[in-house]
Amino acid sequence: MKKKYSSVGKLSAEASATSVSPSSTSPSDEDTGRSAASIFTSLLLSFGVSDAVVCPGSRNGALVHNLCCCQPQLSVWPVTDERSAGFVALGIALRTGRTTVVCVTSGSALLNVLPAVAEAYYQHVPLLVVSADRPEMLLGQLDGQTLPQVGALQPYTPTIQLPELRSEADAWHCNRLMNEALLSTRRHGGRPVHVNIPLTPPLFRFEEERLPEERLVLEDFRLAPAHLEAALQEVAAARCPALLIGQSRENVSEEVLRLAKSGRVVVLPELLSNCPGTERMNALRNGHLDLLSDIDLLISAGDNLINKNVKERLRLQSDLRVIRIEPTDAMPDTFFHLHRICRTTLADFLAQIHAAPMERKEAVVRINALLENTLIASVDSIRASADTKVLRRDTIKKLTDTTALQLVAEAVEQHGIGSLHLANSSVVRNAQPFFDGGRFPILCNRGVNGIEGSMSAAAGYSLRAEGTALLCIGDLSFFYDVNALWNTRLDGRLRVVLLNNGGGGIFRHLPGLSDSPAHEEYIAGRNCATAEGICLSYNCGYLHAATPSEAAAALHRLLTAPADRPQILELFVN
Repeated sequence: MKKKYSSVGKLSAEASATSVSPSSTSPSDEDTGRSAASIFTSLLLSFGVSDAVVCPGSRNGALVHNLCCCQPQLSVWPVTDERSAGFVALGIALRTGRTTVVCVTSGSALLNVLPAVAEAYYQHVPLLVVSADRPEMLLGQLDGQTLPQVGALQPYTPTIQLPELRSEADAWHCNRLMNEALLSTRRHGGRPVHVNIPLTPPLFRFEEERLPEERLVLEDFRLAPAHLEAALQEVAAARCPALLIGQSRENVSEEVLRLAKSGRVVVLPELLSNCPGTERMNALRNGHLDLLSDIDLLISAGDNLINKNVKERLRLQSDLRVIRIEPTDAMPDTFFHLHRICRTTLADFLAQIHAAPMERKEAVVRINALLENTLIASVDSIRASADTKVLRRDTIKKLTDTTALQLVAEAVEQHGIGSLHLANSSVVRNAQPFFDGGRFPILCNRGVNGIEGSMSAAAGYSLRAEGTALLCIGDLSFFYDVNALWNTRLDGRLRVVLLNNGGGGIFRHLPGLSDSPAHEEYIAGRNCATAEGICLSYNCGYLHAATPSEAAAALHRLLTAPADRPQILELFVN
């Protein structure tokens, strides 16, 4: 299939200025007119890749040149900071669901994308890391920007190294390896893959007129019909089965809501499950953890959990059996009582459990009633727990980490958003009482729970978003990832609420830690930084507030005022 190009320039060439089709016979030792760069580029388009994040560099200059030649079929997003670029690509992939490229130069540039690769691995995100490399013979020879790049991103992904092309056999090998890399990004629900491309000078011979017509390998991957009869029989026989859903991007809201109303299974979706009914988890946390002791069979689905207390309580139940819904080949025994693994998706499991004959269960109905009776019926209700207070609006006297998020939720309810992004540590935990899943996507870098890349991932998502991408983030996470704003392609779809409490607020709630004299300065990262100067430097809008009334007014402006650059609201909280 021929590819169309804009008039950016001719393509890079390693061996010849003439582009030829691959041999229809077996590979030979004849010279090839193709380059690894052109094979790589051609297959990206054939595979349907729509976005590439590129970082500056000389060794990857030819690759970036080729990617830019593919516009507008391929959207190219320049990001200077490689660590940020990896998360920007991750954010784009989360929004589109497609394999997204991040292209870096040789040397330590590649090492900077490792945090994003780890996050993509645990969140099952199709991320293709492409690194330019220097010839292998220069390793250890005191040559600049040279280090071992093969295997540099393990254990989260191995490296697929493309050969330098000297023959048609090399071109066939390159084609096969690139097909393998692209197909691998789609397996197990999505995964990161690293492609390393050694390039030998001259690097900048832009002579190829068009891309070669490359063979694209197709893969029909569909889970075989799951044999879930035994698992469904166990659910039917259980006295009080429960479904606990961690972080997930499966679109199963209607099915989950239907199961919750059936009275056959207690449904406990976490906030990041993107399913409705997350208030039941909040009810559990607020004085009803003892209800977990009634559960004799737990169906575990989704990825990482926020609620540590729920997890630890379930681990202590010696008579608990766990059925894990796991479409990959992993074997997570999160609750220490794994009994059965069903290699299927949550959507498939729900479809079959709805079709199975199963009666309402007295224990399930009782727990549902108890949880429903503890839920907040409106924003005027009062609920208190050991670590959080939700107050009537007219009683909010201080702007705290918690009351600030309550005001954010009220503003979102009034004005609407396209997606909500939560940074790790305190923010994602404190947000749980105020938002419900299923209304708009709620995202967080919960794969490894790191603070790095929270803003970059939200920024990448916003590049392809419909509507406002709202990020709530703490001060350490914000300043750590501030280069996310060093991106000329960002626009007003990205809106940020920065909760600045002068350090890592979560460390102030860890029992015993405050007794250490190193607590504030060395562990909690106490600081007096503000975002005003940063916003000026990066040409972003800046608002600030320090009282509840100021915050409510500023949130209205943040979510309604038109803008062509990201807008940041800094809330100084106690």
